Amino acid sequence: MRKRTSGYALSFLLVLLAGLTGAIVGLRAIQRTDLGRAAWPDSEEGLQLISTVLAQAAPATPGAGLPALAPTPSPAPTKGPSLLIPTPVPPTPTPVPTLTPVQRASPTRAPRPTPTPPTPTPVPPTPTPESHYEFIPAGPVRHTTEGCAGQAIRGTVYDQAGNPLPGIRLWMYDQWANEAFAESKSGAIDLGQYDFPIFHNSPVTFYVTILGPDGSRISPTVEVPHRQGPYQSANCHWLDWKRTR
Repeated sequence: MRKRTSGYALSFLLVLLAGLTGAIVGLRAIQRTDLGRAAWPDSEEGLQLISTVLAQAAPATPGAGLPALAPTPSPAPTKGPSLLIPTPVPPTPTPVPTLTPVQRASPTRAPRPTPTPPTPTPVPPTPTPESHYEFIPAGPVRHTTEGCAGQAIRGTVYDQAGNPLPGIRLWMYDQWANEAFAESKSGAIDLGQYDFPIFHNSPVTFYVTILGPDGSRISPTVEVPHRQGPYQSANCHWLDWKRTR
């Protein structure tokens, strides 16, 4: 029994050497290096290599006299850190404010004044008490169809005693601002008398007043209608004046 065991050991050693020699030859063929430059492995590496060769050459069935060598597990590939790809978040739409149109107040335009045509009719002055005038009418206006050669306003200017006064200036104008001037006469026959010829044969209103030496009014203004009212046929109008002081 002991002899048989020694024979098995010798056979195992020869097989081991043959495997080792084949491994070296294969390595040299792969590397194509010079045998003199090849380095022999040390004891630990040789034993590892022999173990590997024996494991590959041994039968896979148990009971053949060699223990089954478990293959060295390959290390699981190391995974690097997972790359997290951020999911893009859609931007939140900003609500656009609705612009409310501003209602502008329409400018209020002042109505344009209607141009008033100039009134040709002179406005009589504000009546003043007769005591403030130097002359006042000696009576109402008289209307006749005789006493005038044509159409006219006639009269006489008197002093306080009733005597005719020459050189007194009078002013007459109508409703269209036509005007005329006259002066009381100084003749022996027509002393103190004055007259304004009328050239209108249509209805018209005249205004008569006495002027002072400076052109100011020294009497009230008297209205004399012509070809109007109940005196439409009258062609002569009489207006006398008297001095008050």
